[in-house]
Amino acid sequence: MTDNRFEKNPLIAYAIITTFTLLVIEFISYFIVNIDSFTQSQKPLITNEIAERHNLDFQKLKDDNKAIYNDTLQFHPYRWYKLKENFKGSYITLDQHGFRNSQSEKIKADSLIGFFGGSTAFSIFTNDDHTIPVLLEQQLNKRFSIYNYGVGAYNSTSELMTFIEVIRSQNLKYAIFYDGVNEVGRHVEAYERGKLFKNSQFKNIGHFHEDMTRVGIENSYGYKILTNPYKPNILKAIDKYVFPAKTQSSSRKRLTSLSANVNDETFHELSKEIINTYINNVKMISAVAEEYGITPIFLWQPEIYTTRKELSEYERKHFNKYAGIKKLTKLVLNDIQKDERLKNYNFHDISNALDHLGVKSHFYDYCHVDRDANKAIAITISEILKKNYM
Repeated sequence: MTDNRFEKNPLIAYAIITTFTLLVIEFISYFIVNIDSFTQSQKPLITNEIAERHNLDFQKLKDDNKAIYNDTLQFHPYRWYKLKENFKGSYITLDQHGFRNSQSEKIKADSLIGFFGGSTAFSIFTNDDHTIPVLLEQQLNKRFSIYNYGVGAYNSTSELMTFIEVIRSQNLKYAIFYDGVNEVGRHVEAYERGKLFKNSQFKNIGHFHEDMTRVGIENSYGYKILTNPYKPNILKAIDKYVFPAKTQSSSRKRLTSLSANVNDETFHELSKEIINTYINNVKMISAVAEEYGITPIFLWQPEIYTTRKELSEYERKHFNKYAGIKKLTKLVLNDIQKDERLKNYNFHDISNALDHLGVKSHFYDYCHVDRDANKAIAITISEILKKNYM
């Protein structure tokens, strides 16, 4: 009889078969978990009715933003991350400092205005000629050079650091801070990640955009940051298809974990923390601005949850997308409108700037708007400047 070591040692055979089976299951599970990525090339190019109305190729616009906010994003030690210097895309151009100041012939005005904010100030869904700062410059009859220092996802905490960085080299006369959406958004992310525990500093200084900061670090230093220990793909597949609700509540999907059904006390506490952080940043910016002879102006922006504009069918879909964010955003606006502390600063609520627009779609999502809405916002800001500061 032939000597067979597997017959003599059946445990070896079982171990080999089990290992092979697990590898096959893991391999198949990997494809199940990542099926969306593998079918991406078969999906049609992204289109959008608003972009088409303005003769914009929405796919190219999305590609520009992906290149800026993912592929080439760089870490910054004081303001989380920075954008690639001298980027030139289909619709978006960045200057030598990574800011969206693209006019080939920048106006040579004696007085400079810095415009600070997040992606709405950056104006991610318009071309270079239709950002809020460019349109505001036109409304002021080009008497001022307005520099766009908006960066996606920035809130007043990162804007404070950006402001300090800018005034080291720029002699600004005015500094405009366009905020609201990211004051809420960054704080909700801190809440979702369990970072608002007792005595948490994030309650006082605001939370950074964790995902984009991570991308900036990875791009800058060439290694991946592991956020979780390795999880077998079979378990990921089970999470994705068997327990999707549980997965969503504990995953890194942003702005979805705050349910509108959370108790009112939590919402009021979040609103209080958001406004306190914002006002503390307003105080600090104002103190620095006074020392440098700069007039700071603080604006609370319009968004889909607070506008009285008649919404289109397309816009209503976004209006109903994040119930928790919608509830908190309305509460924060209501609370900040009544906060007496802001009367000591150059604060203006312009959340109604788009109320007069018709039923036509202007919101790409819950906060980003098209060129027509940007123009309406620019007109509102110019009226405030002319009436109160110029």
